[in-house]
Amino acid sequence: MKISKGEDRIAFVGERLTVKVARTHPLKFGKQAIQLTQRYGIRTAINFWTDFDPDQHKSLQNRLLHGVNANRREERLARGAGSVVVPTVSILGGIANVQLTAEAPELSGRDIRGTFTDHLGTVPVAQLSHMLENPNNLGVDDGVIKFVDGGSKALEELIGSRPTEIQDSLAEIAANYNQPS
Repeated sequence: MKISKGEDRIAFVGERLTVKVARTHPLKFGKQAIQLTQRYGIRTAINFWTDFDPDQHKSLQNRLLHGVNANRREERLARGAGSVVVPTVSILGGIANVQLTAEAPELSGRDIRGTFTDHLGTVPVAQLSHMLENPNNLGVDDGVIKFVDGGSKALEELIGSRPTEIQDSLAEIAANYNQPS
C-alpha cells in the first residue's frame, strides 16, 4: 500500500482500491478563530465563517472542511455524464472516498500540460496547475484516461464550461502516450 499526503486529503492507494480520507486542521482553525475574535470581536469571527466557503484558501471553513468539500466534489464529478473522473463513491458525507485504483499513464507533467494547453489555452491550464504537473493525478480506467484527483473547484468549473476540450485533451493523451499494461 502506498500513502500519498496532500494538503486536504490523505490517499491510501492499494492494489485494487484507493481510499481518500479528508484532512482537517483543527489547531489552525482554533488559532485563527481566536485571533479573529480577540482582534475584531465575535461577530467578525462569525462573519468570517459564513462569508467565506471551504474553497477560499485559509478561510475558517477551509481549515475544517476543504477535504470534505473536495471529496464531495470528486464524487459529484465522477457521477456526471461522460465523466472524466475515475468512478468514486463518497462515504460518511465526504469524510472518505473510495475509488478503484487506476494506474498512472506513462507520460510526463510537461506532456500533460502541453496537451491541455493546446486544447484549453494557458489561462485555464494555469487554473489546473497542480493537477497537470503530476502524472499520478491521471489514471487509466478501462483504457480511458481520467482524472484520479477530481476534487478541484477549477476542474469542476472547466468541466462545466468546456467539457469537450477537457475530453479531447484526455483522448489525445490516451492516443499519443504509452499506457501501462
